[in-house]
Amino acid sequence: MFEIPHLAYYAFITWVLYLSGKHINRLRELPDIPTYGYSGFFTCWKTAFDGLYDSPKLMLQSYDKYRGAAFKVWTFSGWVVMVSGRDMVEDVRKAPMNQLNFNRIVEEQLQTKYTMGLKGSENIYQIDVVRTTLTRNIGVRFDEMYDEVLACFEDYIPTTEEWLPIPALETSMQIVSRVANRLMVGLPICRIPEYIDLNIHFTVDVFKAAVIINLFPSFLKPIVGRTVSQLLTRPAMRRGRKILGSVISERLKREAEEGKDWPGRPNDLISWLLDHDQITENEKTVEDITMRILTINIAAEHTSHQELIAPLREEMERVIGAEGWTKKAMSSLYQLDSFMKESQRLFGLSSLALSRKALVPFRFSNGVTIPAGTNIGAPAVAIHLDDLNYNQATAFQPFSKQPGFVGEHMVSPKPEYLAFGIGKHVCPGRFLAEATIKLLITYTLLNFDIKLEGGGERPKNMWVGHNMMPSVKAKVLFRKRQQE
Repeated sequence: MFEIPHLAYYAFITWVLYLSGKHINRLRELPDIPTYGYSGFFTCWKTAFDGLYDSPKLMLQSYDKYRGAAFKVWTFSGWVVMVSGRDMVEDVRKAPMNQLNFNRIVEEQLQTKYTMGLKGSENIYQIDVVRTTLTRNIGVRFDEMYDEVLACFEDYIPTTEEWLPIPALETSMQIVSRVANRLMVGLPICRIPEYIDLNIHFTVDVFKAAVIINLFPSFLKPIVGRTVSQLLTRPAMRRGRKILGSVISERLKREAEEGKDWPGRPNDLISWLLDHDQITENEKTVEDITMRILTINIAAEHTSHQELIAPLREEMERVIGAEGWTKKAMSSLYQLDSFMKESQRLFGLSSLALSRKALVPFRFSNGVTIPAGTNIGAPAVAIHLDDLNYNQATAFQPFSKQPGFVGEHMVSPKPEYLAFGIGKHVCPGRFLAEATIKLLITYTLLNFDIKLEGGGERPKNMWVGHNMMPSVKAKVLFRKRQQE
């Protein structure tokens, strides 16, 4: 009988041989696009490991060599063609889905058919729900989000006269989950500890499962996918159905009996999903609605600078004093917006943006052509640190980009700012993220003094491939705000 270490060894060998075959075939199809790093049959793996452990360094070095052009890099998923320069980014933004497809590459990277039970990209209508109905309701239900912030701070960060250490990442994820889900599923579900834990860890379980499934060649993925998902993601789905099942079942029953306009119908994510014109009768099930809520939560989850607190507080006190705790007030916090945008530029969650798969041969405006099946992306971390795009690009300049016109807002994408993507597939949940984070920061600074435990600089991030994780050990000290 094979033991797990033996299976892992054979899986690794199979995967290396499979990808090496892809390496040779795809290399022949991309002869005119220069390579950064090694391209040999075996040496290419050094470049792949460099990208796994220090993706920003790889991106910066490759971008510096090929700025404004296309180049290819070998990764653990095969060749990726990197595009840079405003013109090539604009080409990606304008390309229709039947040429450069975002959904297809997400399906591959996350193996959604197995990890989340999504059978394809033909009807992912929940993305449109987030982009439209959910976003429109942020202002309508902002008072509930504020109420949840009050409850969260009472539960997680009590007011004390002495400095109190708080685990930064763990606590912030719990609070963000509760505030976002107060809007999406409401009370009492958003406060159930098991539901909070489910939303925080479901994302990790999906990525774990996807990494394992992607170790295997295509002909083995169905077997491996079903096995791994049964161990990692299916239990989360069952937990989700246990928590949400009775609410969804009752909603479906009322819809069937009374239509969509019955008295007291909740204005929440379940209703917004059921209202969408693309939902089919076969998708009106507890299982399907639960999975779409969990996938939306994946998007929802994702330094103290003492000298900056005073001007931020001054703006917050002035705006909140005039507008109260409202969505309009959050939109008027221009200095905070600039601060957050600068943080996103320098400390974004991914070194790569604009991931797409070419479904057909695609020709860029500069004449570069890629064949069907090619994966592409843009080195976001390097674009954000380019002195041609930003004056003193490596310096943190929180108040240098006041949003006085369209294009300077933190959620407004442009070719030089790709924190949320660009084009048709720009992050649909960015407005919810913006409102939630602004609300949390504003409440924190108006009610607490904060500083890093031990003082010093912002703790270093950890990179796994293209994905950044803040320090899991960092703690922030809180105390009741003292009078200046």
